[in-house]
Amino acid sequence: MRRNAVPWEPLDTARQQEILSLATGARCRLDIDYLRGVGIIPDPADNDNRAAEPGPIHLLTQQRVVASRRPGIITHRCDVALPPGSLLQVDANTFVCGPELVFVQIAASGNAAATLKIGYELMGLYTLRADDQQEIVPAEQAMTVQSLTDYLEQLPPTRGRRKATELLPLLCEQSRSPLETDTALMLYLPHIRGGFNTERPLLNYRIELTEQAQSACSRSSIECDLYFPKARVDVECNSAYHNSEQQRRLDDERATALAAMGILVIPVSIPQIEDLDKLEAVARIITRRVGGKYRPRAKAFPVRQSMLHAEILKDFEKPKDKQAENPQQEGSEAPS
Repeated sequence: MRRNAVPWEPLDTARQQEILSLATGARCRLDIDYLRGVGIIPDPADNDNRAAEPGPIHLLTQQRVVASRRPGIITHRCDVALPPGSLLQVDANTFVCGPELVFVQIAASGNAAATLKIGYELMGLYTLRADDQQEIVPAEQAMTVQSLTDYLEQLPPTRGRRKATELLPLLCEQSRSPLETDTALMLYLPHIRGGFNTERPLLNYRIELTEQAQSACSRSSIECDLYFPKARVDVECNSAYHNSEQQRRLDDERATALAAMGILVIPVSIPQIEDLDKLEAVARIITRRVGGKYRPRAKAFPVRQSMLHAEILKDFEKPKDKQAENPQQEGSEAPS
């Protein structure tokens, strides 16, 4: 199941208005088994520990409805003309929100760090199974920086738009894993948001090797996990996959090839992400290589960094250790 693959057709504005006017939120009109079959909600058969009932289903409508007393359904009223492509058609009677609108919806109610993590996933080359957040599945990009930029320019003033616009410059495309996403966020976010304020990294950036560099690894190009172009630093996010003897040998050859071009390779593992002091050492190296000095000046920086780090660490908790998220409050005037 891929949450961020988008195989469905986008609707035009007129058709979207029509669909939203027909949505009522009556639970008797929702075919739960069908929604599971097309991957919109998790199938409890995929996880023995899941309850038979799905989590709350969020419904977007134009009608002014009373959202309470409808177990399992949270309605959100939208009374603005949404840009084309805000809704996608699954079949004749099933429609879902497009990725750009989803990002705006999450921005309206989620904290900045959690919203950015979803944004990186939507713009990334991976997704997480809805029924198993530890399993990484390769996927194509659901949206890009440009598509989100265009969407926000067309979206009328509505809840979530301003926050999504503020977060847009902090998004990077092409992440391949939560580890890459979290490393990028910790290093790149400005001090005021708890990050180390490095230059913007290019994720999974391909570097063409010189003839001398090719002799070190027998390859014509190398893909860098997080490449900092001004600092000429490649931060490699190493999971357990890199612990094998063969992979360590390949990593050494790769580092030698990049060193021949003046590029420093810094490996980062999950234990380093979990240790702020070790991660700060990486940030200092990147900053120093562009002639800068690491000087956090944002007010309450330690507090902001601790909050960001706590959100990042959620990705590395074991499933049994994860705490339940705070339930959403029913009813909203924002598009969702």
